[in-house]
Amino acid sequence: LDQVSDVAGLQVFEANKPLIKLLRQSHRLFAERSYDHSYPHCWRCRTPLIYKAVSSWFVRVTEIRDRMVELNQDINWVPSNVK
Repeated sequence: LDQVSDVAGLQVFEANKPLIKLLRQSHRLFAERSYDHSYPHCWRCRTPLIYKAVSSWFVRVTEIRDRMVELNQDINWVPSNVK
């Protein structure tokens, strides 16, 4: 959140209240509601997970799939169970 100086350096969940206050003061807050909903948490440490939208790209391998599977047999996979 370094691009928004009012909350720069804050952890994502710590920035919620200051951001809402900033939006309210600048009359840019369309609506504000609280509601309970399920939220993903880390299965190990139980901390909330953060969804981050990032650009991505994909490679179409449909035409070469069979050849890839064939060549996969010649690769020395370590550990072998990832093959």
